This record gives sequence, structure tokens and C-alpha cells, in this order.
Amino acid sequence: MRDLTLVLFICKFGFAVSDNVTSLALLDRGFRKEHLALFALIDFPLQILYAVIAGKLSSGAGPLNPVRAALHHQLISLT
Repeated sequence: MRDLTLVLFICKFGFAVSDNVTSLALLDRGFRKEHLALFALIDFPLQILYAVIAGKLSSGAGPLNPVRAALHHQLISLT
């Protein structure tokens, strides 16, 4: 359990840096702050919905399979 906690912490630390730089890169490329605020407004209810779906997916056999799949997808999309 300690190893899993360490891996998840390290992954979240790296993804936090990437997420914060994304908004700055969008602003550099001409995206307006109003549009970023609109995306944040739309993203909040989606995060709640995704949390409910993730809870249902992780309640059966192999509860960490959705987490593993999401981490693989995030790592691939960063490259």
C-alpha cells in the first residue's frame, strides 16, 4: 500500500505541473481568459459526473483497474 501511495503521489505531482502550464500555453497562443473561465465552468459538473462513474467502476472486481487505465492514458497523452 505504501508503494502504491508513493506512485500515485509522484504521478499527481507531475500531472499538476502539466495542467497548470496548459492554461498558460493556451493564453500564449491567443486563447482568451473568458474562454478559459467558461471551460472551468463546464468542467466542474463533468468532474462530479466522472467521480460517480469512477466509483461505480471501481466497486467490482479489480478496483484499481480504472485508476491504472487512466494513468496510462494520461502518460500517453502527455507525450
